[in-house]
Amino acid sequence: MSGAGDAIRSKLVATSAVTTLVSTRVYVGLAAKDAALPHIVFTQVSGPRVDDLDGPEGLAHPRMQVTSWDDGFAGVQTLADLVRTTLDGSSGSWGGVTVADCILEDERHVLSAQPGAAAARKRGIQQDYIVWHTE
Repeated sequence: MSGAGDAIRSKLVATSAVTTLVSTRVYVGLAAKDAALPHIVFTQVSGPRVDDLDGPEGLAHPRMQVTSWDDGFAGVQTLADLVRTTLDGSSGSWGGVTVADCILEDERHVLSAQPGAAAARKRGIQQDYIVWHTE
């Protein structure tokens, strides 16, 4: 996991409103096919860093994609709203990572159709965050 990934997971599982819905079901990359709903999955999409003529500045701003999943629209919207209010515009020390800012850049709805899976039609809301943090 990346510094930003560690930070995102730490911030989400430390927020009682989020854990009331998902407990600790916050996964990196993929959730298991039989993972209970609702849950959250996140992954790093890109990982740019700040450099100047003297070299690395020790500051990164990766794009993290956070996807909230549930079996219905109302549930997934509630969870995605909690994720947004937890992360967007926030800063601080999240799991030992110093986050200068976390900015919601984009949001989209997705549908998972997994034939034969218990959650054959789960709904998701993907949110892209730019997470400015020190390394």
